[in-house]
Amino acid sequence: MSSGKLGALYRRWQAEKAKAQPFLQKNHRSVQIKSTCVAAICVAFTSACSPVFNWREVRFDASGTVALLPCKPDRAERPVPLYDGSAPLMLYMAGCQAGGATFSVSVVQLPASASQAAAESSLLRWQQATQLSLGGAKAERNDLQVKGATQAFALKTPLGEGAKAQTHRAVYAIAMKPSGPVLLQAQILGTPNGERDGPSALSAEAQNTFDSGLAL
Repeated sequence: MSSGKLGALYRRWQAEKAKAQPFLQKNHRSVQIKSTCVAAICVAFTSACSPVFNWREVRFDASGTVALLPCKPDRAERPVPLYDGSAPLMLYMAGCQAGGATFSVSVVQLPASASQAAAESSLLRWQQATQLSLGGAKAERNDLQVKGATQAFALKTPLGEGAKAQTHRAVYAIAMKPSGPVLLQAQILGTPNGERDGPSALSAEAQNTFDSGLAL
C-alpha cells in the first residue's frame, strides 16, 4: 500500500476513534478493536476494481493463511490489543472493492502459549467489537467448515432499509498451531441480493467462492 493510502487510512482511523470517545472512556480496549474493525472494512480498501469478479489467491505468509479475493487487494497492518496478557499483536489485512461491495480478510496470530480457550475469548471479543461498530444490529449465525480451522462460523447482519439497505457478512475462524493460535475474520459489505445469483457480492455463488478459498 502506498504511503498516501496509509496516511489516509490512519487519518480516517483517528477520526473513527474520536467519534467513539464517550465509549472509549468506559471500555478503552473494546473501542480500540472497534476502530480497527471499522477501518478495515470501510476505509482501508478503496482501490478501484472492475465490477467483474477476478478471483485471485492472497497469502498471509507469517501465519500460513490463504484467502481468495475478487480483485487486486490493498494491504495494511496495525497493532491491536486483542489478547490479554501481552503487548498489542499485529493484525494483517488485505481487501478491495468489486461487484459494488468491499471484501476484506484480516488475520492475527496469538502467542504460542495461548490456549484454545484464550483464542476463543479473543475471537469473541473481535466479533463483539465488530457487531458494536455495526450499531449492535442482530445477526444470523451459521456454522461453517474452513480448511485448517478448529472452529468457524459466519454472521450475516442486515443494515439499513429500502434503497440504502446493505448486508454485512463476516466469517470468523480459529486454527490452533504450534506457533500460536491464528484468528481470522473475512468480511463482505454490500447490497443484498436475496436468493438470486449473479454479480452481487452477496450472491450464493460469490459467498461460496469466498468461503471455499479460506485456509488456515
